[in-house]
Amino acid sequence: ILCCQVNPNDGESAFAEIHLAATEWGMRVLKIMPAIYGIQLTGPLANRLMATARELGLVVNIHSGGGISHPLAIGALARRFPDVTVLMDHMGYREWTSDAIEVARDNPNVFLGTTIAAVEPVTVERAVRELGPERVVYGSNWPNLYSDLAVEAIRRQRLGSEAEQLILG
Repeated sequence: ILCCQVNPNDGESAFAEIHLAATEWGMRVLKIMPAIYGIQLTGPLANRLMATARELGLVVNIHSGGGISHPLAIGALARRFPDVTVLMDHMGYREWTSDAIEVARDNPNVFLGTTIAAVEPVTVERAVRELGPERVVYGSNWPNLYSDLAVEAIRRQRLGSEAEQLILG
């Protein structure tokens, strides 16, 4: 699934590129990297990114972790845009997994991505147990991690074939 990532601080040219990526290049996901681009998830730039994603029918993938990428900030943004599907990458990795699960529990439009978290099976297993496998989405974080190892990490959890199909599919 093709994903678009731009530096939204570049202004109109960044938003023009998002439109081009969605309409001409077939991209289906907008990746927001708060830590790299200094995007306050409760600020106007994040709101504009979400509004653009809504207009173009894009899923929004947001890097999660501490500080500026905290799951609670992602939850606040997702609450403002309940009609936009949000994939919280890394499940709040690692210290903020509990917060990520609570955000997903409170926001039906938020799904948790296994990128990096798959290498710590207890994280994925907990999210599946508390939210259900339909709220957990496979991601490998390739090229930083090997895709086959990320899949194997999920399979080794023995969540059952139905849960695996939902997560990996």
